[in-house]
Amino acid sequence: MIKVGNVWQSEFPNAQGVRRPIVANSGQVTVASYKSLTGGHSMMYLEFIDIMGFAVTRKIHLLAGLGGSQSAESTGSGSSASGSGINEIEIEDEETEVNKESDRRAADYYYTGYPMNDAQRASLEAAVLRFKTKNANGRYTYRLAGGVIGRLTTRPKTRGVNCADFIIKVLDEAGITRIKSKIFNTPSRIAGH
Repeated sequence: MIKVGNVWQSEFPNAQGVRRPIVANSGQVTVASYKSLTGGHSMMYLEFIDIMGFAVTRKIHLLAGLGGSQSAESTGSGSSASGSGINEIEIEDEETEVNKESDRRAADYYYTGYPMNDAQRASLEAAVLRFKTKNANGRYTYRLAGGVIGRLTTRPKTRGVNCADFIIKVLDEAGITRIKSKIFNTPSRIAGH
């Protein structure tokens, strides 16, 4: 977030350059990716005012640790599909600095912002926790392509996902927005580019 006068505003303006004011019970979740052909990586920035009245910016994203026996697993064609290896997934949820006078993050990303009230933020946090719990129980494995390809390249009862799939799933479960899953999901597409 940035502060303009005495008002906190989203660090991510809309297409017309207008920033959403961030006030109590009215924040923004922004889906972002790097500026490259596929976007490279998907992440969400949550901007809100907490119950103590403090401005908060959090970054939530899925990271993959290729823990299986073959590097080809990341493409969906390796040993995880046969059950002999794993592609570990970790969900990072980190508080980032609140910018008081700079919007430097927005310049580095493709992105789309969605309004979010406190109830939706609580639903989003619950969806992230459910994903983490299912992941800890072996439900998910990493697949570079994600989407339908990710699902088709895993054994039964395991779902291949990438960072874009994670964001699609938790935003839909929270009732914030529905981004359609495709044959494969790229970070830049779900960020609106």
